[in-house]
Order: sequence, then C-alpha cells, then structure tokens
Amino acid sequence: MRSGEILVARGWIELKTVDFFADRWQELIVEVDKKLLVQYLQVAGLLNNKQIDSIRLTLEQDSLAFFLERLACLMR
Repeated sequence: MRSGEILVARGWIELKTVDFFADRWQELIVEVDKKLLVQYLQVAGLLNNKQIDSIRLTLEQDSLAFFLERLACLMR
C-alpha cells in the first residue's frame, strides 16, 4: 500500500488530495503562469470557499493594520 492510500484509508486526507499531489503537482510547480497558493490548496481539496474567504479577509485586515501602523510611524 502506498503512503497516500494509507492516509486515505485512515481518513486523514481525501483521495482528491492524493490525486492532486501525485498527478498534477509536478506540472504546476514549473508552470509559467503561477496561481495563488490558496488556489492550489483548494484544487487539492485542502481548503473550501469559506476558508479562502476567511483567509482573504484576514489578509485584507492585516494589510490595512500594517499600512496604518506604518503611516503612524512616518507621521511621528
């Protein structure tokens, strides 16, 4: 039994995830037109739309907080 099959049999990951990394990962990492990591993780079945939306919201909030902190430092 291969390692991916063991992980699926134990219920730790889905077959979709194993197939993604076994079949597509090598071709994707050499692609010229790269996508965001979250897009690859979604295709692999590791993230759903709700989780991606949450990540985007967090990044937007963090970016705004960083910008405001930086602006405050510059205004001193």
